[in-house]
Amino acid sequence: GLATRIDGPPLSPTFLLNGVSDVTFEDMNIFVDAGRPAIQVQAGNRITVVHSRFTGGAQFRIVAQSAGLRVEDCVFDPGGIWVLDGSSEVVIRENNITGGIGPGIGLGGLPADVPLSPNATGVVAVEIVENVISLAGNSGISTVLDAVEQSQDFGDIENLEIARNRIENCATQPPAAPYYPTAVAGILLHHAAQVRI
Repeated sequence: GLATRIDGPPLSPTFLLNGVSDVTFEDMNIFVDAGRPAIQVQAGNRITVVHSRFTGGAQFRIVAQSAGLRVEDCVFDPGGIWVLDGSSEVVIRENNITGGIGPGIGLGGLPADVPLSPNATGVVAVEIVENVISLAGNSGISTVLDAVEQSQDFGDIENLEIARNRIENCATQPPAAPYYPTAVAGILLHHAAQVRI
């Protein structure tokens, strides 16, 4: 079963991983009341989050830049997952993502406090399968822009599979940056290639 609840700090991520490999979070129960993520990964390798529950604030609960990222069988209520520019070999499977002010799953872009990856750009080789995404304020699944995208050398979203997901009652708020500024939808992608839905 789930571990004892961990209450995250208000001004920083509960767990901040920078340049680490082979880390697994399993059976976690994390409450975050502020706008910071529960788990933030920068330049990670082979990061796994399974069988865990994230509650509290309505921002992204996992914000990750990783070569190898697996998020499976987790509950986000509210909140979601943001896969950052510089990530690859990503599997997001069998999660229940409810509510939040942004998309349930965001792809690409970077928050202001995360530098560009020196090793890779874009988000490459992503499987988003068998998730339930509901009541997201923005799109169910969306690419993410940021204020400096025009001046940065971000890559595209490539080799993306979105299959057997249930996306319902999302796009409850009007379009707004840093997401696609003119539309919201169940799935909304731009700068994407080799996409299978």
